[in-house]
Amino acid sequence: MNSAMPERKIAHKMIRLAFLALILFINTASADADVWQAAGSVSATQNNGIITLRSTSHEFGAYHIDRNTIPHTQKKFRLRFKYQTFSGANESGAFALGWRWHGAGGKLLADKGSLRPLPRSDNTFRELQVLVDIPAGATRLNLGFVPHAEPGRKTVLASIVLTDLVLDVVVPSPESLALLAKPLTKSNAEKIWPKSGLRGLNMATIGTTAANWQDPGEYTSEAAYKKMADWNVNLLRLWVNIDEGSPWDQKPGAVVPRIPATDPMAPYKRHIDAIRIALHLAEKHRIWVIITVGEVVGRRPGPIYGKEFAGPGYDRELIKVWKHIAQEFGKHPNLIGYDILNEPNTQDELRRWQSTILPSVVKEILPIDANTYIVVEPAPYGLAAGLKDFRPLAHPKTVYSFHHYAPHAYTHQKIGEYKSPEYVNKPYPGMLKRFPADPVILWDKKTLEKSMEEALAFAKTHNAIMFVGEFSALRWAPGADQWIKDSIDIFEKHGWSWAYHGFRGWNGWNPTFDANDLESNDPDGGKITPVLKVLTDSWRNNFGR
Repeated sequence: MNSAMPERKIAHKMIRLAFLALILFINTASADADVWQAAGSVSATQNNGIITLRSTSHEFGAYHIDRNTIPHTQKKFRLRFKYQTFSGANESGAFALGWRWHGAGGKLLADKGSLRPLPRSDNTFRELQVLVDIPAGATRLNLGFVPHAEPGRKTVLASIVLTDLVLDVVVPSPESLALLAKPLTKSNAEKIWPKSGLRGLNMATIGTTAANWQDPGEYTSEAAYKKMADWNVNLLRLWVNIDEGSPWDQKPGAVVPRIPATDPMAPYKRHIDAIRIALHLAEKHRIWVIITVGEVVGRRPGPIYGKEFAGPGYDRELIKVWKHIAQEFGKHPNLIGYDILNEPNTQDELRRWQSTILPSVVKEILPIDANTYIVVEPAPYGLAAGLKDFRPLAHPKTVYSFHHYAPHAYTHQKIGEYKSPEYVNKPYPGMLKRFPADPVILWDKKTLEKSMEEALAFAKTHNAIMFVGEFSALRWAPGADQWIKDSIDIFEKHGWSWAYHGFRGWNGWNPTFDANDLESNDPDGGKITPVLKVLTDSWRNNFGR
């Protein structure tokens, strides 16, 4: 599944008005200032490092900084701070972060700015950060805390307190730098798929920069691994994709630059580094790792749940990436599997995946590393039905994987093609469609098991090791916890390993957020939800791993 947050219409009339006011304000801001200062209707007072901001009238104001030195070697600035919101008499607004960029001569760079409302945090200080892209030609950044109205209201009176306000360039954390410099463990010991099974999570290893206030652009920290170890997770399925914000991070079908011959992993460098960090931490916390590849140059997902793009030569790029992964990481004792391609589904893959692409990739991997298991998904989309006529690989260390999102109209309700009332707020168990063209039938545990019948038959016929590489129901789907429990019961009944989708990334699937939380890419909601309770109860089967 694509873990990025689906597009949402977030522009409101009052925010647009505030943004226009911000543009007017920063055009008149002092070009020489490089300190935080209040202007217009916003007052600022400080006491013991706590800054209190108040809007004193309905006129526009800001608490802002002008950063005049823009390092040419940097691509982003980062603002880190802690804050707490509170409402005084007659106050109904809140604060947002607003920024704009200027070029030579103070000229405002068109469409090079943004306005992001701060989530309310009334009971405690909340720590946030935001990454600000540095556009070409920028010489000055104006960034400020700006009062803005809640949607549908006219007033912009608001208060907020700030502390630990830091504006700096983006560099990896000291923890990440130390792990990147540390040599990986290497071993020639034979890897054996655990008979007791693997039970874990899909996880994003780099914090996405959009709609993420917690760790934008940062590698996953050891604190997250400690939490997963406390949950008794013993498997992580981790992704290698094209790096966000790189020159190769383009929409499907767009022209992308050539990959330098001297740096063939340039499009994936941060993801490769993230795997290195992950293997160190997985080893420390006794967690197995499966690596999967979803995006390579020439193959990109389209709009969420739409068609994917696969252009000429993407299969050669896939081989190149896997050869590098096998050479760099194949001897690590915690790397248990190579999941060759996430959800093959393009027209080209429907024709050539099993006959040509898959065997070509495996042929290149095995001379480098025949010890790590090859994990294979069928086309289309890794669905169990794709295993009906699937021919097993000759390699003895092969695991067969499918993804379980049935009924799709239930697990994906409110997103993609399932936004109409026909699909929204439909409970499980209940009368549901699988896909839009299918009839409404009763979906319960028995129906779930029947939806996996091709996988069951394949496993029995070929005595295959089976792995459910992804399964999930959106957190607002009524009865999601029961759907997950019933699904896990079926996996356990048949001795299949599994990985829930997912922790971190877009929070629609994240078990640490509950049904009513706002959508975001924040990695951790910090809640023990009914879904998380089902998962942690199941992960206890990994005790003694």
